[in-house]
This record gives sequence, structure tokens and C-alpha cells, in this order.
Amino acid sequence: MSREIIENILLTGNNAEKVELLSFDNGDDIDVIYKKFFYFTRYFFPEYFTSKSSPKHKELTMHYLNAYLGNENFLIKGFRGCSKTATMKLVMAFVLACDRRSNRRMYNKVLSKDLKNARQVVTDVYNTLVTVRPVFGDMFAKEGDKKREEQMGSFTMKSDIKLTSGSVGQTQRGHVQGAYRPDFIWFDDIEDRESIKSAVITQGIMDKIEEAIDGMSPDGNYVCTANYISEYGSVELLASKGTVNEMVWSIVDDAVYDNKKLVSGTPTWEARFPIEKCIEIQSDAEYWYSEYMCDPSREDDKFFDLDRIDADLQLAIDPIRVTGAVKTYVQTNPHHKYGIGADTSEGIGRDANTYVVWDFSNNELVETYFNNRIAPDIFAHPLAQAGNVYNRCIIAPEINNTGFATVTALKQIYHNIYKRRDTSKMLEKAGDRYGWNTNSGNKHVMFYDFAKDYNEGLIKINSKDLLLEMKSYGNNDHMNESDNKLATRHFDLLMAAVIGWQMKKYSFNIGKREERFIDKTTFRPE
Repeated sequence: MSREIIENILLTGNNAEKVELLSFDNGDDIDVIYKKFFYFTRYFFPEYFTSKSSPKHKELTMHYLNAYLGNENFLIKGFRGCSKTATMKLVMAFVLACDRRSNRRMYNKVLSKDLKNARQVVTDVYNTLVTVRPVFGDMFAKEGDKKREEQMGSFTMKSDIKLTSGSVGQTQRGHVQGAYRPDFIWFDDIEDRESIKSAVITQGIMDKIEEAIDGMSPDGNYVCTANYISEYGSVELLASKGTVNEMVWSIVDDAVYDNKKLVSGTPTWEARFPIEKCIEIQSDAEYWYSEYMCDPSREDDKFFDLDRIDADLQLAIDPIRVTGAVKTYVQTNPHHKYGIGADTSEGIGRDANTYVVWDFSNNELVETYFNNRIAPDIFAHPLAQAGNVYNRCIIAPEINNTGFATVTALKQIYHNIYKRRDTSKMLEKAGDRYGWNTNSGNKHVMFYDFAKDYNEGLIKINSKDLLLEMKSYGNNDHMNESDNKLATRHFDLLMAAVIGWQMKKYSFNIGKREERFIDKTTFRPE
């Protein structure tokens, strides 16, 4: 059908002709459905399109439609202001009004971190459908009018199609409507800067997202619209799934900076955000890289030198051997001094039990261990094994709630365990308390010591896993004194590395053992 005929129907045709023109069925392919959406939105809602759309809006809409049609699950990490949510609301209204397929979605659901937000989305879609009522007629099971002030949690159409709201903070199982399980879910704003600061909240959201996906109908699909504010939050959980197509849309491509100030680039939505506007936004934005460039790893609050990390990631080698949770990068040298730092956990799938082995003769990372499914007392055995391999070197497990179990078990099978020093006197002396205690008094010293040596190029890190943790570690993470780690924001390898680096002062070459260099209390079992 030509453009002239389509526009003639929209301008002069009767309502039945307009409904026929804009509706789609099983015989229409995605290109035809997109064209119908295009005319649906431009005819009924021209006020939404005062600026020329970006080519990425078509790409985005095609993904939304394909997800609704059952062809994919889709995640958009889009910059703040790219109209990802507004476009999805129009898509929802369009498919609810115009889908005439025999297998259309009957139970649709909007889930947000904040239930109020999800209810507002449902209300907005309802209002949108009310707007098209002069052409499509009353589509609702109950008579109603626009819900402008009041939020509605759900509505049902005469065709028994439902749109409901919910929160990813509430239990999803049992949220079936009648005989239906949700067959299309829209996750919108599932996390924010407050939620990612809490381990309990973040893990709870992740669990409820999994429940929601598991609770869909067998042919169900989902869309997620998100601001990319964290590499380790609930959004990244969805991105990690192999069944999800991902689109990342930043406000400007090929950005050029001068002294951290944006000076040029290619705007991705030129009509709304020309380069001058992008420069203005960047000068005022508190979180430019995460909220507008969709790259939270480059936020300015990073603790380590990002340029050095990026360079080291290019140079990082693959392990010469991978044995279970152990990655070995360099063969043991019997004449070198080594030290091991360890971070412990409960071993129930959240934080991990980790260790990092340092070669202090070369200031080089030579081995890592990462396992979030091993109990802290059992963790003592791979620790002891590593210590024996690396010249019976000193091992420093962090003493925390789980570290006591590790140290208690380790003392029975290994004897070169770090003992806390009394630094109140001029000459340090090992006490009788095993393990490294990270606290407010030494955390800053040990981290700044490690960062200084790394940033000055004195440390060689072969592990890409550790480098990526370092790249994500920010000043806010460093200043957070809470014992609760974010459920997905783990820095377990980094903590083990930093503790291990402190052992450079207490390590010695066992291959050239000289009694006067050995603190014999280190070897004396209790």
C-alpha cells in the first residue's frame, strides 16, 4: 500500500478503515508491523515527535516489537533522555489496540523497583488507549475515563487482555491472573543508585527478577529498559543471560575530551541533543559516563589509574594452567619469595573465597583462586596447598565473621600464618592473633599503599579478573565502611590482592633460609 493511500485513509477514511489499516495479524512481518506502528503514533500522538527521531529509535522500536512478537528477549541500556521508556509505552499501547493475531499476548506485566513507578506506567498506557478511543472505540471491560491524577495498578480489556503492575521487590510466584501466567514482562527502572548500595536490596531484586522470568508462560518474553548505572547490579544480571539481545545507546559516539571536558563527538540524537547540548550536559552531570555514555566503568570516582588498567588488560596473559578454581600464570621458582592474601566468605553463592599469590621477587601476581561455593573451613585446604607449592610462604587470611573458620582449620594443617603485629612500639612484634584484620584504621593505608605501587608501575598483574575488579572499584566503594557488600558488587579478588601485597614486609626466601631472618613464632603452632 502506497504512502499516499495510507495517508488518505488516515485523513479522510472512516474509523473501520483506520482500524483495519493500523491493525496487524499473523500474516504481517516485522517490517509491516513497524510501519503500522509508525503511522499509529504519528497520527494519534504528533506531540511526541516535535524533534526528528534518531535512526536508533527505529532500531529500538524493532527490538521492542520483536520481543513482543516472541522473537527475542531484549535489554536497552540507554542514556537518560533517549525516550526508551516513552517509546515502550507507545509500543504497549499500539500492540494492545492493534494486535489481531490468534496467539496475541493475553497477560502483560510491568515490573519496577518502585511499585509506584510500575503503576504509573500502567496508568500512562491506559491513558494512551483512551486517547485512541474515538477511532478504536471503548476497549475496556469496564467503563472508565482518563486516569490523570490517580494511579491504576491494572486494567482488563474486553478481549480479556490484561496489563498489570508489580514490583521486583515483592514475591512473583502466585501473581497469576485467572488461568494465565505472564507471557510478556516489561522490566522498567529495576534499580537505582540507592538500591545498588544495599546487598540485601540488590540480591532481593535479582531473586525476584529470576522468579518473574521463571514464572512466565513457556512462550513468554521480556523487555528491560534501564539506565546503565552499575556494572554489577540487576541490569547486568539480565545482560549476562545468553537469551538476551542487548542494545547500548550513548548520547554521543567518538567522544573527544580535553582535560576531562567533552569537546567534540558525534551526537546519536542530533535533533534533540546536538554536540553543544551534549557539552553542556557533560559539564553539569554528576554521573556523565554511566547515565549518558552507558559506561559506568569510566566514572571519575575510580580509585585506580584507569589508563594503566586498560593498558594492562591488553598485556594480561592467559593462565598457563586452570585447575578448578585455581588460575596459575607463572611457574613456581624455588628461589623466590612469595606471599598469599585471602578473602573469605560463607560460600553460598554471593561473596567468594579467594586468594592471590604474589611473587615478591618480581612484584608479580602468579596465581588466583576464586570459589563462591566452598565453605570457609574447607577453604583452608586449597590455601594450605598453595602455600606449600609456593615455598611454604606466609598466608594472611582476612579475619572476619567467616575468616575465623578458615584460620581455625588452617592452623591444623599449615604453620606459616600471618600473626597481627603490635605497631605501638618502635620494633614490630608478632602477637598471638592469627589473620589479617581489615578495619577503619588500616583499610585506607593498605589500599593506598597498593594503589600507589600499582599506579607507579611497580606491580605486574597478569589476572584479567583482578584488573576488571580494580577498574570497577570507586572512591565510594573505598569510603563505604559497611560490612555488607553489594550482592553483585564483589571485590573479593581485590581484597585478597591488597591483603597479600601487605605480606611483602613479612615474606622471606625459604630456599635460602637463614634463622636470623625468620620470626620463629610464625612457625610455632598453638
